Amino acid sequence: MSPVGIVCGSSTQVGGVLLERLRAEGVELIVIDPLGAPPVAATTQFFIDITNESAWADVAQSLRSRGIAPTLLAYTLYDPGTPTELHHLDAALWDRHMDYHLRGAYLATRVLLPLMAAPGAIVLLASAVAGWDSRADLVALGASSGGALALTQALALAAAPLGVRVNVVCAPPPPVVGASPPQMLKRIPLGRLTTPVDIVDALIFLLSDDAFHVTGTSLLVDGGQSLQSWSNAPEG
Repeated sequence: MSPVGIVCGSSTQVGGVLLERLRAEGVELIVIDPLGAPPVAATTQFFIDITNESAWADVAQSLRSRGIAPTLLAYTLYDPGTPTELHHLDAALWDRHMDYHLRGAYLATRVLLPLMAAPGAIVLLASAVAGWDSRADLVALGASSGGALALTQALALAAAPLGVRVNVVCAPPPPVVGASPPQMLKRIPLGRLTTPVDIVDALIFLLSDDAFHVTGTSLLVDGGQSLQSWSNAPEG
């Protein structure tokens, strides 16, 4: 029988690449997307209000009634958005970051984790470089991503007795508004921007037996960008 994986956020760049990788590896896919997301080729696709607890509960009940016990839950609903400083950050934009990056991840894991095939199941989140690369124009992204990292650690402790691992992969933040490509590349010691494939490679590693003893970890995939601030980066 093929393993079953749940991917939340197929329309994100990371989610789309992850789906293709898992499909190629023979994973039976279940997709959970926000309302209005495009359809994808999957065994089952749910479109829900990701901020609504009842909607997540309905998905869980549907899977439970079919006897589905996933081995993977990947929450990839990460959207860095446009850098916005506090005095321009309205409540709607703040709420969107919190809803997608934190509330959605909380509801997905709280409702779906009890269904997972334990021991051996894995929960993965995709987030941003919160805390390592703080900026004044990333108030909402930094706060929501920091919450996702804390959620990962707490979930890892709660799920460990069940034999379930929980980890998060962190992408770099969006470029500073007005920064030129040469300036951005000078900030990255490895010399190129992070791609969705880089993030998915890290997710696949955490899924593998090579990461069997890894849980509660934040895996940073930014080519070393967070090591080099705008003040000490080489001139572009």
